[in-house]
Amino acid sequence: MYSILYYIALYAGLLPALLYFVSKKQKLCTEAIFPFLLLTALATLYEQIGTEWLQLNTSYWTQVYSLLEFVTIFYFYISSLDKKYKIYFNVYRIVFILFYIYSFSYWSEQNALLAKTINKTVISLLVFTATFLWFKQLFEKVEIKNLWQSADFYFVSGLFIYYASTFCLFILSSFLLETTSYFYDYWMINVVATLFLRALLSFGVWKMDKV
Repeated sequence: MYSILYYIALYAGLLPALLYFVSKKQKLCTEAIFPFLLLTALATLYEQIGTEWLQLNTSYWTQVYSLLEFVTIFYFYISSLDKKYKIYFNVYRIVFILFYIYSFSYWSEQNALLAKTINKTVISLLVFTATFLWFKQLFEKVEIKNLWQSADFYFVSGLFIYYASTFCLFILSSFLLETTSYFYDYWMINVVATLFLRALLSFGVWKMDKV
């Protein structure tokens, strides 16, 4: 069961980018979500080719991915929100840089989990704050009459649900790995949350072509 869900979630990472390239006829690669879609597809390819086929050490990719993850999510939210919120993003940019550098003190070729936890925590806080600001701006401007027709609504919801679902899991991941034999059972939360995120990304891309 775990393997089936894992591979469904894994290959679902290609779908948002594929849908994007197939459906978008104009303004290709200009939407704020595009870099994150591309990163999601890249992560899927690396997981399959680099990790499973070539059996490369994932520690390097994990650290690089954390940086790219922050940059693409940061770009999506800062492009979607008014300039008056720029101060929040400037703060998060500085905070992430400091914690990212700090995470290297816990990184090693043998174990990058704690470093990933540090980076993931900061990214999660960015998503929580930016999502709140996105909805705040939405209700202030009342620009979208039907949220279900908004592509950004699915992107924002997907990101928030994923990071909210996995926040405690990543914080406790090192502890769970060392103290319980059921780590992979807990890790199923991440697999399901990943699948849910990628499904919402795909649906959001599909909605792009409808508006």
